[in-house]
Amino acid sequence: MSRHPAPEELLLDYAAGALAQGPALAVALHVALDPLARRAVERIDALGGAMMEEQGEAALDELALERTLARLDTIAVEPRPAPRTPRPGFEWAPPPLARHIAAEARWRNVLGGFEEIRLRLPATAIACRCCA
Repeated sequence: MSRHPAPEELLLDYAAGALAQGPALAVALHVALDPLARRAVERIDALGGAMMEEQGEAALDELALERTLARLDTIAVEPRPAPRTPRPGFEWAPPPLARHIAAEARWRNVLGGFEEIRLRLPATAIACRCCA
């Protein structure tokens, strides 16, 4: 459990998919490692599902539903990637982090004994929404 709980607003944005990829990765790691944050995100997801069920089918515009279903046929579906096996030496890494550690990545010493490893993220992952 973390001594630094994530703000509820941040967890809400994460659950809603409203975070850029970089911040979403940081929150995903927090959620993976902190049972309290994980339960909060599960409650947010359940609440969102309950709200959608409460709206019912009457809230759907029939024409909008038909257009959306028609668009689904035009979207290419990629096969699900095979499960990644952790890279030797990185078995400790939670899945949200492990998928960003490249095979050639190495730890390097920086500033006063700290170590860093570069992650493989798309260029858009570090852009914040307010500056984009």
